[in-house]
Amino acid sequence: MNTELIISAFADESSSVFDEQLQAVKRNGITHIELRQFDDTNVNKTTLETIREVKRRADDAGVRFSAVGSGLGKCEVGDDIEPQQVLCKRLIEIALILETPYIRMFSFRIPQEQPAETFRQQVIDKMGALVEAARGTGVMLAHENEKHIYGETAERCLDLYETFHSTGVLKGVFDFANFIQAGQKPLTDCWPLLKNHTEYFHIKDALLEDGAVVPAGKGDGSIKEILGEAIGQGFCSFLTLEPHLWPKRFGGTSESRFDLAANALKALLHAI
Repeated sequence: MNTELIISAFADESSSVFDEQLQAVKRNGITHIELRQFDDTNVNKTTLETIREVKRRADDAGVRFSAVGSGLGKCEVGDDIEPQQVLCKRLIEIALILETPYIRMFSFRIPQEQPAETFRQQVIDKMGALVEAARGTGVMLAHENEKHIYGETAERCLDLYETFHSTGVLKGVFDFANFIQAGQKPLTDCWPLLKNHTEYFHIKDALLEDGAVVPAGKGDGSIKEILGEAIGQGFCSFLTLEPHLWPKRFGGTSESRFDLAANALKALLHAI
């Protein structure tokens, strides 16, 4: 874990152009980016040469990287694992170039018409294959909870983290809005189970009534309460802004919505 509290962001929500992403984070006093898409390229599909150029441009701007915002594991649980293993190895190379210890990942989409437990062993086996690919590299796999994957609920996230805890490779990313969209209350249903397994946070809030994403502190995520407790207990790592603010609800440009989300997070931290 890092030694200080650092704000990062999915800067592609401000602009698809990487130079404009750099401007957006600097405009908002954000020092790091979780790299997902840039210059119409997805980090899953880019080349190492392109990543080296992105790193050079970020260095020139004084911006660093908190994680590789990959889609690793965001596929059907029944799919062949080999392409994911190949992707994982390339993402590790990307993480090393970007000088970040984290690759964001998911725990496979599972059929919704069957009990999740039916697919547990498949998920464990496939997660294990990716963990083995990362073991010994100095890069950690940061699992994000999300609707419709095995790690949708706090209980199933905890299952994954406890299963792979001894490896030191699989870490937890706590996403407030994604838990809400899965019908869970972050403060009471999720945080008590996952507080000891959370490596960093994705900052987006949402409303329980319809799952709509709103700025941090404006929804039902109890972000202020959870971050207040985490910081009070010595949490020192990334708070990664992921705005996801719908244009129909908030209007404006992608740049203005990014700034709105950033200002909300900074106001919330000031209140803490």
